[in-house]
Amino acid sequence: MTTLYVDNIAPNLQSKISAPNLTLPTGSVVQVVSASFADQKTDVTSSGTFTNTHITADITPSSSSNKILALINTVVSVDATNTTFRYLRLGRDATTITATEKVIRSSYQSTSGSDVIDFSLHHLDSPSSTSSITYSLMADAAGQGMAVGGRMSNTGANGLSTITLMEIAG
Repeated sequence: MTTLYVDNIAPNLQSKISAPNLTLPTGSVVQVVSASFADQKTDVTSSGTFTNTHITADITPSSSSNKILALINTVVSVDATNTTFRYLRLGRDATTITATEKVIRSSYQSTSGSDVIDFSLHHLDSPSSTSSITYSLMADAAGQGMAVGGRMSNTGANGLSTITLMEIAG
């Protein structure tokens, strides 16, 4: 048997450390992608069709058995004089994937102004893919109009919208 004696071991900082045979336990976070959008907004007036807003992020899962946890936070402005429902969903590659819609309606009916509503959406998706995927917040304003994210003209407040995607080992 040969013995190796070493006085000092230093990592090679020029190379990536990899562990190709490492298997993470189910539920481990494999990667995180996050994007934020300050003072950007999407005006939505569509009815019956969900359209992408500016709140998007891309992720490439490392295994087709992994899941993607999508977390979205933004503000939504709706006309307070109209109590028509507006709808928001999570989209994967421009196709809506959440089974239930998040419904937003003005909390009161008045003669003028808008309601600014904090909005969040959390969804665990099973894309079964290792290709790049674009997740986005999609909106349908039911023909009444709404603004998603950004600077809301009625309040002058800055709106910060965020989307975080976490790949979860499956």
